[in-house]
Amino acid sequence: GHQYRATDRTPLAGQQWYRVRQADRDGQQTYSSLVLVAGTTAARLSLFPNPVTQGFSLQGGNATTVKAVQLFNASGVLVKAWPGWQSVYPLPSLAAGTYYLSVLTASGATQQLSFIRK
Repeated sequence: GHQYRATDRTPLAGQQWYRVRQADRDGQQTYSSLVLVAGTTAARLSLFPNPVTQGFSLQGGNATTVKAVQLFNASGVLVKAWPGWQSVYPLPSLAAGTYYLSVLTASGATQQLSFIRK
């Protein structure tokens, strides 16, 4: 048999099922057996918009993958914390400046993001 290799460039956190579809020149198709792959890294999160005016959102996360979000100012002081994922994280009274997010994911990994508040 032949061996094939593929890379999922946008993996999700946790376990994923994969299979290969083979399409022959004559139009016939066959599928491989399903294979369970355990993800070794969490999905990469990004923050938008940046700069932030009234609030921000995390792209690449959801209520299952994001467990806690902490907001720190440029001096490293904790300014605000959220217990998990929200569609929008409001920042109505935050002073202008550079801020840092620490996002705890379901896999136990922590991702660091930064943004500018206008």
